[in-house]
Amino acid sequence: MTLPITAPASPPDLHHLDPEADDWALTTHHAVATAAGDTYVPAALRRYRGHAGHQMITRYAPDGTPTATAVFGQAPPGAIPTAIPEGDGPTLAVLPDGTLALSSKPGSTHLLTPDLDHVLVSWPMPWGRDKQHDPGHDPFAASIAVTPAGRLLCMTSEYKLSHWAGAHPNIVALSEPATTLTPGRKPELRAIATPRRTRRPPERHRRPPPRAPRRRPGAARQPAHTFT
Repeated sequence: MTLPITAPASPPDLHHLDPEADDWALTTHHAVATAAGDTYVPAALRRYRGHAGHQMITRYAPDGTPTATAVFGQAPPGAIPTAIPEGDGPTLAVLPDGTLALSSKPGSTHLLTPDLDHVLVSWPMPWGRDKQHDPGHDPFAASIAVTPAGRLLCMTSEYKLSHWAGAHPNIVALSEPATTLTPGRKPELRAIATPRRTRRPPERHRRPPPRAPRRRPGAARQPAHTFT
C-alpha cells in the first residue's frame, strides 16, 4: 500500500511555508502497523531557512486514509512546550495492549494512547551532548520491536565507546517473558548482543611511535649518561 505523506496545517501556516518552494522537506523515519491494519508513521517537517522544524506521528486507517496526527518536538514561539521533546531518529512500536511506544536515540521512550490524544508516560534521555549525564533522567530504550511472543527487543545506549562522546546505541537487550511496558512499570532487560565493539582511535588521533635519535655520518658516538 502507498500512503499519502501528509502534514497538519499548523506548522506550514506558522512558518509561512510555500508548498511549491524548495526550502523545506518532509522526511519519514519509520512505519509500524497494528494487527487491525492501522499504520503509524513518524515524520519530520524541516525548513532549511530559519532552522524551523517539527516532528509528527500520523495514523492511517487500513485503506490509507489519515485519521490522526500528533505534533511534537519544537514548540512554536510563545507556545507551551510539547509533552514529548524533539528526538533523534524516532521509531515506533505497537505494544501487545495497543499502546504506542515512541523511542529515539540515545534512550528516550514515551507511551501514547492509540488515538494519539494523550501521552501516558515519558522516560526521557536528551540527546544534546551536555545533557546526557544528568542523573535525574530515567531512560529506557533508543528503539523497540515487539517479538511474536510479545517480548520487547530493544536497543539501548552506553557511554565511553572509544573516541565517541556522549551515549550511543550499542546494546541489544530482550525483556523477560510475561513482562510488559506500562506507565507504572518498566520491564527488566537482558543484554544479548553488542553490535559495536570498542574501537581503536583513528590514525590521526594516535601518537606516532618514538623515533631513535639519528647520528650524522662521521660524528662521534656520545657516551650514554649514567644516573646515580
